[in-house]
Amino acid sequence: FHQQPQPRKIIQTPKLILIEYEANYGLRKIYLDGRPLPKHGDPQPWWYGYSVGRWEGDTLVVDTIAYEPSISGLGVSVPSGPAKHTVEHFTLSPDKVRLRYEITVEDPMYLTAPAKLQQQWDHRPDLEFTQDSAGCTEDAKEKYKQAL
Repeated sequence: FHQQPQPRKIIQTPKLILIEYEANYGLRKIYLDGRPLPKHGDPQPWWYGYSVGRWEGDTLVVDTIAYEPSISGLGVSVPSGPAKHTVEHFTLSPDKVRLRYEITVEDPMYLTAPAKLQQQWDHRPDLEFTQDSAGCTEDAKEKYKQAL
């Protein structure tokens, strides 16, 4: 999930989208080359899962499976079972100022029904990551707690 308050950078090529997370210096791959999702159990489970995407108009739709099973939630407090499946929608606002994010999570091990979350982020193409920006100041931590 995209719950960390730190910035992320989205890099798009014709066949692949990379999401670079400032938090923990993570890198997620979303394949856009038309491949189907593999069967559950085929790809090696990974923290960000195995993602394939497609465009529906101006919205990027991303299907993901093969999350690393974890009861601890891998730092985002959302556990993952072996059959977890997510569908995400990324839509840039018409004025290109906000990015709307929606996710639906299905996980028969931990959820009795699909769970949905919506968020919006500022689109800041001018923002550059810094090597030490993953560490939070006390002021930044307090602002994040207040936003919850």
